[in-house]
Amino acid sequence: MRRLAAAFVVVLAGCGGTPGDPADVAPAETTGGDTPAEVATDAAEPGPDLPDPPTDSAEPTPDLAEPADDVPDADAPESRDVPDSPDEPDAASDEPVAPDAADAADAADAADATEPSDAPAEADVAWVCIPGARSCDGSLLRTCAQDGSGFVSEVDCDDHDACTTGDGCLGTKCLPADPLDCDDDNACTADSCDPALGCVNDGAAPDGQPCDDSDPCTAGDRCTGGKCLSGTAGGCDDGNACTDDWCASVIGCIHEPNAAPCDDGDPCTTGDACGLGLCRGVPVDCADQDPCTIDGCDPLTGGCVHACVPCTSDEACADEWPCTDDRCVEGACVHLPSEADGCCDGPGGCEDLDPCTEDACGARGACVHVAIPGPGCCVPAVFAEGFETGAEAFALDPPDGGVGWQVLATPDAASGTHALWYGDPSDGDYDNGMANAGAAIGPEVRIPAGAATTLTFHTWQDVEDQPGHDRFTVRAVAADREFDLWTRPAGFPMRAWRKVEIEVSPLAGRKVRLKLAFATADAIGNGGAGVFVDDLRLDSTCEPRACAVGLDCTALGLHGWCQAGACDYGQGIRLEAGIQLPIGAKPAAVAESPDGAALFVTDRPGARVLVYPAGGQPLGAFGAAGAGEGKLSEPRAVAVTADRVYVADAGNHRVAVFTPPGVPLFSFGGEGSDPGRMLDPKGVGVSPDRQTVFVADTSNHRVQAFGAAGGFSHAWGQYGKKDDEFRSPSCIAVAATGEVAVCDTQNARVTIFAPDGTFLRKVQPTGTLALWNPYGAAFRWDGLLAVTDTYNHRVALFDGQGVLLDRFGGSGEDGGALAYPLGIAWTDAGGLAVADSGNARVARFGFGSP
Repeated sequence: MRRLAAAFVVVLAGCGGTPGDPADVAPAETTGGDTPAEVATDAAEPGPDLPDPPTDSAEPTPDLAEPADDVPDADAPESRDVPDSPDEPDAASDEPVAPDAADAADAADAADATEPSDAPAEADVAWVCIPGARSCDGSLLRTCAQDGSGFVSEVDCDDHDACTTGDGCLGTKCLPADPLDCDDDNACTADSCDPALGCVNDGAAPDGQPCDDSDPCTAGDRCTGGKCLSGTAGGCDDGNACTDDWCASVIGCIHEPNAAPCDDGDPCTTGDACGLGLCRGVPVDCADQDPCTIDGCDPLTGGCVHACVPCTSDEACADEWPCTDDRCVEGACVHLPSEADGCCDGPGGCEDLDPCTEDACGARGACVHVAIPGPGCCVPAVFAEGFETGAEAFALDPPDGGVGWQVLATPDAASGTHALWYGDPSDGDYDNGMANAGAAIGPEVRIPAGAATTLTFHTWQDVEDQPGHDRFTVRAVAADREFDLWTRPAGFPMRAWRKVEIEVSPLAGRKVRLKLAFATADAIGNGGAGVFVDDLRLDSTCEPRACAVGLDCTALGLHGWCQAGACDYGQGIRLEAGIQLPIGAKPAAVAESPDGAALFVTDRPGARVLVYPAGGQPLGAFGAAGAGEGKLSEPRAVAVTADRVYVADAGNHRVAVFTPPGVPLFSFGGEGSDPGRMLDPKGVGVSPDRQTVFVADTSNHRVQAFGAAGGFSHAWGQYGKKDDEFRSPSCIAVAATGEVAVCDTQNARVTIFAPDGTFLRKVQPTGTLALWNPYGAAFRWDGLLAVTDTYNHRVALFDGQGVLLDRFGGSGEDGGALAYPLGIAWTDAGGLAVADSGNARVARFGFGSP
């Protein structure tokens, strides 16, 4: 019995296909971390219908599930938490291993020693293999007989043809053979395959066959004697007399702007000369200093024309200044100082008798009153009204069908015996059979400058509590705008007095009137008792609001600036007039020229760069869809110097270079992963000395540095989560100090390096303040860093050490709201321009009084 068992185990140990035998187990798939090729899909772009729809396999459309904390309206991004790459598998395998024959024999002996001596014998069973099993023996695929007595078939899975690959036996089957690729990428060799020897590449292709010698400066390369010989010099003439054309063997054609004399073909210009790749002249000066003429130049002759256009009425002379008295006198417009209130004709004409304001006569005769900050100009009880003696200080809209605001004597007032009430005293409700509305506007009061101030009031309401119905709001009306202070929220308790408290510190220094407004949406359901307001107060601490960061200075949706531990609302973040882009355009990035004269905006779907002046209509555009010279595909970041515009031409895997007027100069990069090549570059920035161009090589998960002419210098980074690694870097910002900030988008951070790639620090707030797919960053001259927190639809501001100072925005399309902001730039005026991609606009923000 012992001898038979040992023999059986020995046979199994040498026979393929037994359970648990390594020969019968297919190789396990690798379970290590994502490779760069696999993780390219991590670089999810914003939603498809909003800012930046992906167009290639490296950027899948994110799952648009709305995150709980804010935002993406109907279109929201993928999950915030990008899964970590799994750890690499251990070197030791956990697969079961069959015992060897000796171990099996020992085990059998041990078992035999415990058997009864009269156990039945089984010596007549002698299997050679497992019945019906198939197994590999080298390249042979064997099949065992059903009775296990031996192998009934044996197939050689190797066709023994050197011109095929991949064939052989694996597990329990033959693998298919694939033709061997013998192309050696040399057009001048004759490539063939010998069934016995394999690839043969020593033959010569026919002489004269076209080839490529890899030199972009040659054309018409031909095979000769098995080698690719260079043809004639390639043509780089762009037909532009204002560029000098030549070729560099690394990047190809280069067009360098010159200063040659030229003729722009316009008779109304003089002194024509080349500049920035264009022929330009100085417009002829036709001004005759006569206010009654319109001066111009005849485009046919170049001669000056002076058309006399006298005025015929005062209305024809009206200008936009409210403090000028505009008149037509003897056919000429005259603008005299106005004597209206708030207007002046010199110093001393604007005194308002308020010791806490500084008075001056401003532009075109308009009085300016600037609040003087400080406790000496602050009264803690700024305003108080309990309506016990009526509402003489309030302007009340006339009743509408008996319904309106009025003071009501009632023992149920919040305090005292009177309260301000919106309703109809004849019926005790606010139902006049139709939709109605009314406002009560208080006296002008000045919110103390440089101090924290709070508005409080009590209210009792019995109205429809449905969205859009019976809306009650409190506003502050200033000379230039209205500020929303409070709107009754959904679920506000009815038929009970409630105290409302609102911080109004952002209005510090302003003169405002409180406006209480109520409006029904329709004539239905207006049978309630209406709205009561009592104990309306404005109280000030007469001290600035304390703060640690700018986030502490946010109220009324407005942002102050944290200076020396105190909120300064005179330096808050405010929305300015932006730029609405043409239909179909979506901005990916924005940059301002060094002189602040023009704003450059990349339009990704339009494959172009739009150029806008500091304000007004577009100056023009350059670029067009394609891969040729001057063409673009999926343009992303843009960086501007005095004479160069660098565009991250992501779809063409290169950086395209233009002059500011849009004359194409050259490009560098090209698809690939070798040094100097790129995959989907999305960020570009230029060093302060303009000698180095940094590129966020997004799908290669690295940053590359080039010389000003496009020559490769150095690179750093690879796929990963360490401080010096990246996951889909998508922006570059270069500080005045030379530091390079990189939007490490999928790692939800901005990492800052020295120009040589040495890691310095990272900007990565956590918790509810964490960044979510940042796509843009910009340094201010003093080191203040602005970052587009793209999937949170916000902009975040950090100090030089990466401390979060403030953030603003929020999902939406109105006011200061944003939708998937991408690129961002500081403007010459000290504000911010944001590529608000989901809203197809450039949003502008400044700093100053709200």
